[in-house]
Amino acid sequence: MKWAKADAYQADDDGDEDLDDIERRIREARRSEDEEAEWERDQLEIAKLLKQERKPTGDFMDELAKATACSDVFVFINKFLPAILTESAKASEADDSAPSRKAASELRTTELGRLILILTTLSRLSRTSEGGLTPAMAESKPMAALLSRLEEILKEVAEDRRHRLFNKFSRDIGVKISKLVAATRGLDKEAPQVLDLVPATAEVLKTGAIDDWVLLLSALEYDVLQEEPVLRDIAPSLARKAKYFQPDVLARLSRVFAKGKTYHQELFEAIALYSKKRLKRFMPRQVVVLVRNLAALRHYDEELMEVVAARVSSEIESYRPFELLLLAWSCGRLRFKDNRILVSIARSVAWNIKEFTGQEVTFIAIAFSKLSYRNENFLAAASEKVTGEVETIDVRYLCQAVYAFSKLEHTDNDFFDAAAQAFLAQGLEKLTTKDLSITIWGYANSRRRQNDLLDLFAERVVGIASTCSNARLLCTAMWGFARLQERNDDLIDAVILRSKVLAPSFATEDFVMLTYGMSRFQEKDIDLLNQLARLMVEMIEDFSELQLKMVARAYAQLGVKHEALFKSIVEELVQKADRLDLDLIVDVCWSLSQVGLSPVKLLELAPKMLREARLTLDEGQVDFALRKQIGDLMWLVGELPAKDVPKGLRAAAKAHSVDVPGSTPARFIVSS
Repeated sequence: MKWAKADAYQADDDGDEDLDDIERRIREARRSEDEEAEWERDQLEIAKLLKQERKPTGDFMDELAKATACSDVFVFINKFLPAILTESAKASEADDSAPSRKAASELRTTELGRLILILTTLSRLSRTSEGGLTPAMAESKPMAALLSRLEEILKEVAEDRRHRLFNKFSRDIGVKISKLVAATRGLDKEAPQVLDLVPATAEVLKTGAIDDWVLLLSALEYDVLQEEPVLRDIAPSLARKAKYFQPDVLARLSRVFAKGKTYHQELFEAIALYSKKRLKRFMPRQVVVLVRNLAALRHYDEELMEVVAARVSSEIESYRPFELLLLAWSCGRLRFKDNRILVSIARSVAWNIKEFTGQEVTFIAIAFSKLSYRNENFLAAASEKVTGEVETIDVRYLCQAVYAFSKLEHTDNDFFDAAAQAFLAQGLEKLTTKDLSITIWGYANSRRRQNDLLDLFAERVVGIASTCSNARLLCTAMWGFARLQERNDDLIDAVILRSKVLAPSFATEDFVMLTYGMSRFQEKDIDLLNQLARLMVEMIEDFSELQLKMVARAYAQLGVKHEALFKSIVEELVQKADRLDLDLIVDVCWSLSQVGLSPVKLLELAPKMLREARLTLDEGQVDFALRKQIGDLMWLVGELPAKDVPKGLRAAAKAHSVDVPGSTPARFIVSS
């Protein structure tokens, strides 16, 4: 029997944490190189800004130049920092005679530039000097003085913005804030005092008067500033200005809000609209960033995704391996199934499989499984890759690989055998209940019977059953062991006992799997079956037609006559008559007959279906499944007493007869 709803195991978060982890590890590999380049850019930009100030910065810059020659952060803080701060303060005091508030605002932003340059220098030294920045250094008086003055300046700048004190220096505040947060990136772990700057910095951002939006985004990309209140305050302003944003700004804007886990509908509708209009001007990297972050916040714009699919499929060779992973993940998360982009990604991955790791390939397979997209070349290359790296792949990723390949019906014995050996070697202690659930499902769905592994699964499930709150795991275990015809009495007893507690939290799939397992093992626990039946009656409208058929069959095979349940099943199916076929009608009618209930109400739907089936066959279409369904109906009509067959159905069945099976259809035979 095939399970009713194969995608019931999709995670609510779709593996966001795992994907973030992969992104982080890949970027760490090139971080040192990028930081060095960023440092050079920081120095040039801030030095340029300082040279544009009204007052010469001679003494201050001289002191800072001496300090930058120092390679030890301890010496910098204790020897040079006091002198640098003194010179900075002198420069500010010399300007105290500013004739207006507007001029004073200009001078404040000048001082802010100087302080940020100090912090940037300190940040670099803390990363490059031996031992780095220690807590003692971070708490020293010079550091406290620097951070305190920075906080004061930020508060004053925010106040200036509220009073609309515009001048050429305040318009550069976006540059300064972005440099500030870039510098604090290297310090916040060692110097908790840096976090005290966050509220003041956020106040500057919330004034919404920063003209340079690109540099504002650089500031917002700092993790500590990605707080929901800050992002929500500026989102309306960003939405109004979105029509002026270039591709890079649109892509980075989506990243800021995705990293901050803040969804603002008006803003994202604007991002999608203007991205769609300007997609031809996006670079491949920007396309990936945009789509990945829209998917992260589940903002689905079908027209935009259609344009993206056409763009990506026409230039697939321009995308790097990790970008292909992100595109596949985004399509899976948004449930966007477009063969153009999926075929292009699958072919490119299969062709360049050596450039991917086993974990990355697993994520692409997971994305394809969510879309039920099969590509034999990709699956062959991917399973070989994962099999070859199975010893180095984290056991949790291996669970997802088992699930994905099983769902995509990929039959590679080597992969499933290698994965089983890895589970046996590493054990199951690291697995969450969800990991364990999808792994059992994967092996059972593929009918991969690994006796040693099944024993390990049973031992683990029995061990946690009494305290387990994951109903899906218990029901999957019962279903999986039944499907593999592996009876384990300890597991069966543990699942049945715990299900009596968890039954109120069951989803429709849980009812189907548990009752299937009980019917296959002929476990007739009347108390539990009655409890399940009452709950199913209450939520009968949530069940699909296939699930209703399977529940009816399970109760019939157990010989449990729960009239309220069967009545609800029949009434629900009659309401969905236009979605039924002869196979389902025959199946449910057989179940009704097995528990002594009349199937007349359902069989009244059969004559119309017979006529439609006959027309299909008369048109010359070769449909062996349809012929089989008619044959099964003929068998059922012959088995039922006359009172349970609607008037005229027996004659109609004979008139439309195609094939009459000589024995009971196999699916109705109860196995022990």
